[in-house]
Amino acid sequence: MLPRNSVGTAQLKTKAVSRAKLKKNAVTTAEVKNGSLLAADFKAGQLATGPQGPKGDAGPRGLQGIQGIQGIRGLKGDKGDRGTSNAVVRKTDTSVNSGDDGWATAHCLAGERALGGGGAFGAGSNFLLETSMPATASAWPNDGEAATGWYVYAHNADASARTLYVFAICAK
Repeated sequence: MLPRNSVGTAQLKTKAVSRAKLKKNAVTTAEVKNGSLLAADFKAGQLATGPQGPKGDAGPRGLQGIQGIQGIRGLKGDKGDRGTSNAVVRKTDTSVNSGDDGWATAHCLAGERALGGGGAFGAGSNFLLETSMPATASAWPNDGEAATGWYVYAHNADASARTLYVFAICAK
């Protein structure tokens, strides 16, 4: 047996005494040094909360954030012309023999203007659409000239004759 109070801090190895090795209620309030415990040593709700402190001074205003990806909205533009609501398709077709070139023009009716168009062979897979453009009063469209239809020029390299279709999108 060891004499009473003969083992102290100097005789104990670090972490030699753990919670599991202590007898229940072995450490009492009297043995705990004031100010040696932290708030983390207590369970939630065990410590009383103090009164709320005075409101602090307002901090400096932060910088304005960056505008969104779209940036700053521009000025409202002028109202555009009313779009068409009466567009129609005008179509024509022609037969193109094997190995030959073919062309055709889909014409808009009087008072109509072409808005667009195109062409295609009805079947087959070996052909070349060489030209697809607006048809005008001139042989070649001029800048600012009104389109009156759609012109297509194509080559049929298929083994048999094929139908070349030409479409014009027309509106009044």
